[in-house]
Amino acid sequence: MYNNKGRYALMALFVIAAGVCLFYDQIQLAVLAGFFFAFVIWSHFKHSSILLASKYFKNGDYERTEKILAEVPNPDRLARNRRGYYEFMRANIALKEKSMKTPSVIFKLPVAFH
Repeated sequence: MYNNKGRYALMALFVIAAGVCLFYDQIQLAVLAGFFFAFVIWSHFKHSSILLASKYFKNGDYERTEKILAEVPNPDRLARNRRGYYEFMRANIALKEKSMKTPSVIFKLPVAFH
């Protein structure tokens, strides 16, 4: 449950740890740090900050939810289950803001339902 800055800091930490492990000739630990780095990159694109945004959404903090959802680099790359939460939260925030055209676009409803 990290935002983008937290994930970038975590990636930097793993790269530094891998560098230190290589310096001290600890190849297995360097490879492990590399795997953790790769996992954080994978989760950045597949899961992003959707779980953190859903926490704020559940608490009714729609401004923070919108801010966290804006950090998603490409919603089309999200995993199928995360994409559903993403679209649900975006559409409900648009409904709360009384922007009636936007939810139908986000929910991808046919034009007949506008």
